[in-house]
Amino acid sequence: FYTAPIVKFAGRSVHYILFVFLYTYVGITMQQDVYGGRELIMHGWFLMLLLSEVRQWAESGWQRYAESIWNALDLIIFILYAVAALARVAELFDWTFTDFSGYVVRLRDLGGYNESDDSHGPLGHAVAGKYEYQFQDLMQARGLHGVVGIILWVRLLDILRVDPHLGPLVLVLTSMVDDVLRFALVLFCFVIGFGVAFICTARPYADGSWRCNGGEILGETFEEFEDCASRCTGQCHNMFWRQFSSSISYAYFQILGDHWLGSCKMNRTLIRKA
Repeated sequence: FYTAPIVKFAGRSVHYILFVFLYTYVGITMQQDVYGGRELIMHGWFLMLLLSEVRQWAESGWQRYAESIWNALDLIIFILYAVAALARVAELFDWTFTDFSGYVVRLRDLGGYNESDDSHGPLGHAVAGKYEYQFQDLMQARGLHGVVGIILWVRLLDILRVDPHLGPLVLVLTSMVDDVLRFALVLFCFVIGFGVAFICTARPYADGSWRCNGGEILGETFEEFEDCASRCTGQCHNMFWRQFSSSISYAYFQILGDHWLGSCKMNRTLIRKA
C-alpha cells in the first residue's frame, strides 16, 4: 500500500504543503534578534528536502535531472535559502560586512528603523534619512526569506499538474517561460534606456540630490536630501547599483504615470490604517 504511486505522491504533496505553510508562518512572525523553535523545525525540515533532492539527483543523473524546470526551481530555492540563512546568522550574531564603496554596514542596523515614524516620497520610496540603501530589505534575512517564499508557492504548481482542469493550464504556463524570458529581456532594455534618458533630461547635471538615494528625482523633498547628505560620509551615495535601480524606478513612473502613483499612496494608506 505505502509503495503505491498514488500514495507516495499524496504523501509527498502533503509533506511539501505543510512545509510551505510553516515557512510562511515563520516569515510572518520572524523577529530580528529572536530565534524561535519554529525556525529550528523549519531548518531541519528543509534539510530533509535537500537530502531528498540529492538522492533524486544521484538516482537520475545530472543530465536527466536538469531537464526539468521544476528541478531548476529547486536549485534556485536551495541557493537563496542558504543566502537567507547566512543573513539570518549575521543578524543574530550582529556581524558586519563591507559594501562596494568600502562602507562598513551592520545588517541589524539596516532593519533598525521605526516604521511608525517612517515617511515616503510620492513614488513610494522611503525617505533618505531612514534607508541607507535602496532595496535594503532584500539584504536582510526576512526580505530574502520572502523571496524564497515566492518560489516555494510557485513550486506548488507542480502538484496541481495532476488535476484534470488545472494540469493543462500549468503545462501551458511552463511552456511559455522561454517566450516570457525573451520578452523580459526586451522590456529590460527599454526600461533601462528610457529611465536613463528621463533622468538625464530632467536633471542635465548630476548633483547631490541625485546621488543621495535618488533624492528629488524620486519625489523626495530637499529637506530629506539634507538629512541624507548629513548622514553620508562621502562613500555611501556614489554606488552604481543604487543609481541603476533609481533609473528603473523613474522609468516605471514615466510609463505608468499618476495611476501607479495614486495606487502606491492608496496602498500605503490602507497598510498604515490596518
